[in-house]
Amino acid sequence: MPLPDVLLRPCTDDDLAALEAWAPTGNSRTHEQRFARQRAGTSTFYLAALRDDPTSFVGSAEVRWDGGLDPVLPRCPETNGLQVWPEEARSRGIGTAMLSLLETEARRRGHRLLGLGVDDSGPKRLYLRCGYRDTGPDYVDRYTLIDEHHREHHREHHVADPARWMTKDLYEGRFVIGIDAGGTHTRVGCYDLDGRLLGSATGGGGGPHHNDDARENVRGTLAAALRSASLDASAATALVAGMAGVSREGSNQGGDDDLVADFFEIDGLACPVTVLNDAVIAHRGALSGRAGIVVVAGTGSMLLAIDEEGVETESGQLEHYAGAARHLVFDVVQRLLVGDADPGDPLYAEVLEHFGAADVPALREGVLARSAADRNDTKRAYGSFAPRVTALAEESPLADLALTDLAARTARGVRLLAPFAGPAPVPVACTGSLAADPAFRRRLERLLGEAAPEAIALVPPRLDPRAGAALLALEAAGIAPEGPVLDRLLHTDTPTPDGAAR
Repeated sequence: MPLPDVLLRPCTDDDLAALEAWAPTGNSRTHEQRFARQRAGTSTFYLAALRDDPTSFVGSAEVRWDGGLDPVLPRCPETNGLQVWPEEARSRGIGTAMLSLLETEARRRGHRLLGLGVDDSGPKRLYLRCGYRDTGPDYVDRYTLIDEHHREHHREHHVADPARWMTKDLYEGRFVIGIDAGGTHTRVGCYDLDGRLLGSATGGGGGPHHNDDARENVRGTLAAALRSASLDASAATALVAGMAGVSREGSNQGGDDDLVADFFEIDGLACPVTVLNDAVIAHRGALSGRAGIVVVAGTGSMLLAIDEEGVETESGQLEHYAGAARHLVFDVVQRLLVGDADPGDPLYAEVLEHFGAADVPALREGVLARSAADRNDTKRAYGSFAPRVTALAEESPLADLALTDLAARTARGVRLLAPFAGPAPVPVACTGSLAADPAFRRRLERLLGEAAPEAIALVPPRLDPRAGAALLALEAAGIAPEGPVLDRLLHTDTPTPDGAAR
């Protein structure tokens, strides 16, 4: 069962009066004491609200980054005073969601352990379910209560409760999931929080624009990846998926966001799920976080620039579209239909054979008939022939012309985006079965070199899109994917020419 969508933020001066009314602490002024420690820089006093009602408190907790006060306790951050209020808000998973967010923040700050103290069996069972271990030691939790009925005399009650220390290794047993759901394949990788690939699977296409069975393909491939490493879905910390056809902020393309909302509903998976356009994860993988441009061309196509501030601009926003594998084949077929291809060209006969036509008139009738067939089947019929076009590009004038035209449109899109991507030379990486093909890449590199030799530099992709999704998932889990973590991803997820990891 998914956890509630909880927001967590530090307390402010303006919150204290409302906080006291929400969960009164009387003359003890517990909220004020926690806020004072936050102002001193030794802790953060967090308030929780549900995303659909962000102005109403449902919980609070303090994390003491300098650890507990008792000298017998291990020196790791301590979660203190986690509470859900009012009582009717309890037993809904809010406390568990809060704890998960606190753990993510601790990881983001570079902490591997998080501790807390318990003084009765009820909360202890909750924390054991959340992965905490009864590591000890026993200690005495000391604090002071002020009797609000004797405010004038400030009658203090010094309390000493026996408590037991529990800790959680924030990395142990946890993993993130990266998914690249394109038009032809869905690739899923499960990675531990140190960047090691634990399990993976490849299945059918997961882009709803291109596949009527996209939902089943994504769910099935995700389940297969978990099974490949005997992973429990409930231990996943974050999932990031890049999907063909999903829109981006500011984009004038895509728009299948509602269609993919339930693609990741499998038993036990309760972690936060982020779904992005597949060009975003391709960019993150290919350039590993650097500003620049990624050229994505396979079943689908997109050119995306991201600058040093993270601002995204795609060529479609400039009314430009380069074309994908099927568009390359559209061009080849159309040249045959209008008589611009030599029947002696090595590609000529292969086109007729692929489409089951004896001659050009039969090809024309077949093209017309396909226009009334299932659109996804038609796109696959054309796109599947693209590898033959690129394979013959050096010996077939027909293939060379079509591929050079597509490379020219792509080069124009790259040049349109270059001013949005940062200072020159702007790095440009290619990914996807067509864009990464050597024949296409050679033509693109030549055209860019002729038009803008100082402004643009074609570079090899560092990581495949699946690993790009994993980088973003690690960030969502509070892990900085750099140094050894990035090195491990580079070792296990080096892209091959078709854009997949080896």
